[in-house]
Amino acid sequence: MVDATGNDPARLTLSGRFLGVNALSRARALEALRVAGKAITFSGAGLSAQVKIAEYWYDYTLKGAVIPYSIQLERSSLTTATSTSTSALSSLIGSDAADALTSVSDTVSSVTSTIDNFAGEIGTVVGQITPLATLVGAGGGLADVNDALSGVSGITSAVTNLAAAPSSVASLASSFSSAATTLSTVAFQAGANLSAITFDGAGSLTTLAQNASIASTSVDGLASVTRAATNTQIAAGTLS
Repeated sequence: MVDATGNDPARLTLSGRFLGVNALSRARALEALRVAGKAITFSGAGLSAQVKIAEYWYDYTLKGAVIPYSIQLERSSLTTATSTSTSALSSLIGSDAADALTSVSDTVSSVTSTIDNFAGEIGTVVGQITPLATLVGAGGGLADVNDALSGVSGITSAVTNLAAAPSSVASLASSFSSAATTLSTVAFQAGANLSAITFDGAGSLTTLAQNASIASTSVDGLASVTRAATNTQIAAGTLS
């Protein structure tokens, strides 16, 4: 979540969760930036600014698989991304969509392989609310994200001026909306599994690891898709 409002326009507050095996190292990397006290570039949600980390905290939960965090940035200047050329924005949109698609595809492949190899152990896990097969299988979950994003690169490669292509903008908006909805749902379902699963052996550990991977991919993919959707609006001239 990004909050650019409030009484102090020079402050920007973000919160979220690091998920998966790299969650703790990512949390510590931000802490190192805060301690260093140097200006860094923040770019996202149509904003671009030089900032310093004023406040930061994170909470170690679920043995480090899920780490909620909150960070407050102080900025000296703020500009919008509207000066970026539409062709460059088209490239950024395609790149974000491709990153999300690649990450989702890799996770689907990895989790599907784990399901096939450890079906017996995974089937006995207590507490799992949404089965792994539902989260990655055909006809639902991350597979739907693949379907939603599969045509984006073709559009952004062919159309460099989205402001003059309303039908392409509508198609991109629909794809990103569908992908974002599904990614949000999958992230919630995987997170619920992480909270509910009873740790009682190798099967539950494997299932926890796969759910953490799915949750991490979903959150990262959602960030990419949201950024791509925002840049689509900017390129189309519907967001100033």
